[in-house]
Amino acid sequence: MRTKTLKQQLASPDWGLRFAPDLEREFRNQWAESRAWGSGVAVFSAGVLVGAFLLADIWLLGGQLPHVVTTVIGVAVVPALLMAGLAPSFAPMRPLMGVVTTCALLLAGAGFVWAFVLSRSDPMAPPYAYEAGIVFVAYAYLFSMLLFRAATLVGWGYFVAYMLAQRLSGADITPLIYSSFFLVGMNIVGMAGCYMMERYQRRAWLVHAVLENLATHDPLTAVLNRRGLDAALDELWKQAYREAQNLMLVMVDIDNFKRLNDQHGHVWGDAVLRAVAEAMASLSRRPLDRIARFGGDEFCGLWYGTPQREGLPALLHQVIKAHLADLVEQSGREAPTISIGAATEQPRQSGDKHILLARADAALYQAKQNGRDCVVVDAGDGPLLARPGN
Repeated sequence: MRTKTLKQQLASPDWGLRFAPDLEREFRNQWAESRAWGSGVAVFSAGVLVGAFLLADIWLLGGQLPHVVTTVIGVAVVPALLMAGLAPSFAPMRPLMGVVTTCALLLAGAGFVWAFVLSRSDPMAPPYAYEAGIVFVAYAYLFSMLLFRAATLVGWGYFVAYMLAQRLSGADITPLIYSSFFLVGMNIVGMAGCYMMERYQRRAWLVHAVLENLATHDPLTAVLNRRGLDAALDELWKQAYREAQNLMLVMVDIDNFKRLNDQHGHVWGDAVLRAVAEAMASLSRRPLDRIARFGGDEFCGLWYGTPQREGLPALLHQVIKAHLADLVEQSGREAPTISIGAATEQPRQSGDKHILLARADAALYQAKQNGRDCVVVDAGDGPLLARPGN
């Protein structure tokens, strides 16, 4: 399903900077995680620079600089940027870094607007009014690592707030026109750069996702391949250890598949493989469940948090047989049988995840030795044979 969605998304125009809902969530989560530290460094650096400029102004201008300006920038702008820059230091804040950065820049922009308007009567104010504003808008678009819509909100929000505040404070129209010219120009340039940068990043992420999906999924059945299974087993083993949960690994083998494949043809064989994969996927709808094609006619399923019991493998046997029966009914060919071996383990710090795979494989071998078309479950206290009803 994900493979199909990725290919459709790659083939469709992406001018709207929006993927399908599932992909959009995945992209934003990965964007937030990968950009959190970079955005934090950029925002923290901005806070340090603003603080340094404020100290330089106080030192050079002394009493000429209104105290209210130093108070606004020193109490609102600088702390907002510094705190937002430190947010990635706390792991729960990293996925929210885009929201944190947007809010920090909006607060900083409001502080700048207030400071500019309050210091409007100072002879040094007009250059600061639009030059500092240009720097702020450029930073919002190009350096804060915000996505296009958030950066646009900050840039144009600053422009509207600044122009409105200056107009309501009775500023002359001529400086206002100059300020608006520079700020509008910077917003347009910033929007173009930010838009193209995000579009490029989205396209690169999508191409990488497609390539990664092709590298970890079986093209025939669309489930994980052996490489994808190894990565999933490693990830789920670590998570199950942290959360003290069980992992059940189920191996499924199509009995006498080579004979059936030679007898009825490869097209029929491919249909059988797809039917088995679909049947297993129908019982693995939880987020941490994984299905993989282990070899030519062998499949493997990982179920997270499954209690030590035989019920799931036996149910899986019934569901797969039902899917194969539907396939046989449509074609009139011989119905394949399947053998299943399963093992359950609660990961331990000194445990080896490959032992779980070996135990499930041994259980599958036992199922074949017991005449095939049956289920053997190793729950940790020796293999248990469970023959499902026909």
